[in-house]
Amino acid sequence: MKSSSEIPVKTPNLTEVVSPDESSTLELRHRGKIRSYSSNSIQLKKSKMGFFDSEIVQHEAKELFEDYQALIQLGNSYGKFDREGKKLFIEQMESMMDRYRVFMKRFELSEDFMAQMTIQQLKTQLGQFGVTPQQMFEQMNVTLERMKAELEKTK
Repeated sequence: MKSSSEIPVKTPNLTEVVSPDESSTLELRHRGKIRSYSSNSIQLKKSKMGFFDSEIVQHEAKELFEDYQALIQLGNSYGKFDREGKKLFIEQMESMMDRYRVFMKRFELSEDFMAQMTIQQLKTQLGQFGVTPQQMFEQMNVTLERMKAELEKTK
């Protein structure tokens, strides 16, 4: 039973109730059933699933690749775009770079061997051109800023 001093912390299917004595109870709601677990009885287990086995990772990688290919194809006609088209293209590229940066951060933070190998391969490939991943993102940002500045001149 919850006392008036308990603080519920909610996520869509998980509620954590923290009591004044710092003990907490997790309530997991799944298909209408509620299960409660005391915080001192929960043991977290590391997943054996590989980074690339995740459907979320696979889906995001596929979307990133397809969106990137479409933008590159579209970019071939950049010179033919009107001002608003160029502005929209730049915004789409900025969004793509943000998504890519987040995706790469997931690789970096993962303890999965294959994810770490992917990061090392990227660093090696970029290193052949004398560039780090951070420098790659910075250079893309500089390029997009230049494109914006050119666009502002055409007002």
